[in-house]
Amino acid sequence: MIVQQTLTQLRALKLDGMASAFEEQLTLPTSARSRSRTASRCWSSARTLTATRTAWSAC
Repeated sequence: MIVQQTLTQLRALKLDGMASAFEEQLTLPTSARSRSRTASRCWSSARTLTATRTAWSAC
């Protein structure tokens, strides 16, 4: 039920690409999903590190 609500909300917000990616992720085997989450965390950490370096260099 939560999955369907999420998809409905994403489409209502005109985030069709995110909805499609979410549906695709649901069809992946569990090991592929965990790799995807790990990659996402790494990307998030890299962006945070870059933002921190940029802020420090501006001082």
